[in-house]
Amino acid sequence: MKVRYISESALPVPKLVSPEQGRSGYENLNFMSEMKNLEIFEAKGAGIKDISALGNLPKLWSVFLSDNLITDISPLAKLTTLKELALSNNPITDYSPLKDIYGQLESKDFEMN
Repeated sequence: MKVRYISESALPVPKLVSPEQGRSGYENLNFMSEMKNLEIFEAKGAGIKDISALGNLPKLWSVFLSDNLITDISPLAKLTTLKELALSNNPITDYSPLKDIYGQLESKDFEMN
């Protein structure tokens, strides 16, 4: 699996990290914990289960996590700048952790129950 992103050496702010689709994937995203300037994250179909590290990336405003194995979305509740969120086709049963940021989401692929 490859991780693609514009490095901080190329630009002041990394813009995208995208694990290549169709591979076994990342179970967690701990390798991203120091990417504090990351604004956009896309990992569709990457086999991700644990998204805890995303909660520590305060500049994220766009997150695409469709087709993974995520059940706990509570780390996303810390993302007060989040505007776009895709979570379809994950075994998520409880969206209530996102109740405080739901209203700020301009683009989403789920509804609050």
